[in-house]
Amino acid sequence: MFSKQMKVGILASVIAISSLTSYDVAQADPLVRSTNATITFETLEVPDILDPLNPDTPKDPGPDEGELNQEAAELTLDFAPNLYFGSHEIKEDGSYTYPALVNANQTANPDEKTSDPFLQVTDRQVVPGNWEVTVEASRFTNSETANADSLAGATLTFTDGVLDKPTANVTAISPTLISPVEVRTGEGAQVLLTAGLGQGQFSWIAHWIPENSEDTTGISLTVPVGSIQKGTHTSTLTWTLATTVLP
Repeated sequence: MFSKQMKVGILASVIAISSLTSYDVAQADPLVRSTNATITFETLEVPDILDPLNPDTPKDPGPDEGELNQEAAELTLDFAPNLYFGSHEIKEDGSYTYPALVNANQTANPDEKTSDPFLQVTDRQVVPGNWEVTVEASRFTNSETANADSLAGATLTFTDGVLDKPTANVTAISPTLISPVEVRTGEGAQVLLTAGLGQGQFSWIAHWIPENSEDTTGISLTVPVGSIQKGTHTSTLTWTLATTVLP
């Protein structure tokens, strides 16, 4: 059996070793290493124009179809369409509504222009949204008479539009396509497409192209009969993408 004196000695040795060990750990130098985390962002490129009926496929619009964006920026209006309403006989009564001609239902007349009426917006802002697209139509001018208001009271109507995006854009929150929208010539701009805070990220397409070639587009021109006169009439359409006031 251990004597009381031996027990005391052993206990003192254990305490001394424990104290020494604790001291050594507390005084050990920390091991520090420095490494890097690196990422590179390239300059933004001009967004591709996408096929409104198949947004996963690029589209090359014809020279008469509309205006293409040439700017690489965080928020861009990539494409805005020309609208063609064809050639018609003058009628004597009532007001007349003419649908825009689209590529799918092009007539046999090679001189009659068509387009695919669509808008494309790309939002690559750090915080997306807070923007809107408006359209304004000037008064029609007759190329034969230089009449500055040759189709007085004419109205453009946008209805039955479709909003779409590429399949890769799965997490973005949709903007809002307004329908119907009436744009009276010479009477200011109307909002067509709007995105609130956090909405409309990446590329979005609004189009008015019918599903079937036999159907008419969702864009039409209504002209009061008393305003109809011979000649080719042109209105300038102003499409504007602008940021809106934060809520």
